[in-house]
Amino acid sequence: MSEEQPRATRTFRAARVRYDPARAERQGRVTRLAIERLGASAALPFLNADHADLGARPLDLAGESAESCARVEALIAALDPAAAAA
Repeated sequence: MSEEQPRATRTFRAARVRYDPARAERQGRVTRLAIERLGASAALPFLNADHADLGARPLDLAGESAESCARVEALIAALDPAAAAA
C-alpha cells in the first residue's frame, strides 16, 4: 500500500521596507519647499524626474542624507518660479 507523503511547502515572506522617520522628514521638507517655491503643478514633476545637476531624482536624493537634502534645498531655492511655470 502506498502511503501519501506530505507535500513540502515553502513559505516566503515579502521583503519589508524599514520605515526611516528621518528620511520621511527630509523628503517632506523638500516637497513642501518645492511646492511653496514652484507651485504643486511644477513641483511634483521636478521632484520625481532625474535632475542633471544632482545626478538623481531630487526626492530620492533628499531622503539619502542631511547633506544631500541640503543640496536639493539649495537647488530649489535657486530655481526661478516663473521659469518653472513656463
